[in-house]
Amino acid sequence: MSTSTLRAPLDPPRSGSERRLRRSALWQLLVPVVVLGVNVPVRIADDDRTTFDVLLIGLMLVVAALSIGQLAQIRAFGSWRSLAVEPGETLLWGTVAALILPTGGAGYGGRFVLSSRRLRYLPDLTSRLRGGQPAEWPVASIVGVEVSPVDHRRRLRGGAWVVLEIADADPVTILTPEPHAVAAEFHEHLASTRPR
Repeated sequence: MSTSTLRAPLDPPRSGSERRLRRSALWQLLVPVVVLGVNVPVRIADDDRTTFDVLLIGLMLVVAALSIGQLAQIRAFGSWRSLAVEPGETLLWGTVAALILPTGGAGYGGRFVLSSRRLRYLPDLTSRLRGGQPAEWPVASIVGVEVSPVDHRRRLRGGAWVVLEIADADPVTILTPEPHAVAAEFHEHLASTRPR
């Protein structure tokens, strides 16, 4: 069956993990703006400055590049909602995270999208340039989800990843700054696809 250009009938609301990731990205966007806001008045007030201030222009270019990157990241958090679905398929949940291959190494950033029929991984531009390929797993083949390593205290946000157990295949490892929230939401939506 070919993929149609039908869209999901309802736009899923923002999940808790998506709200947290957006908030974190907004804070990261604020840092370069504050740095620029502090430095520009000081550089302008400096009597010894030349007409062509290389440092100021360089700082503005770096802040502009960082801001564009952060804005693209913020936009990516909800971009999974616009993906095409097959007839009868509904988008349930999505997140931006990195796929860790079974061989290890640096993660491949992209979007993970859970629908009523499948889990899709769609690499971002950087990951595609590095050789990352889209992947897809039927919902029926996903047998479990857990956070590893398990830390029941949940004090440390880093150093943990989400592991999806796939029947007759390697597990899917997802690296995200919000592993516990992502695992809980994924489990909740995965359970909604199972027959009662």
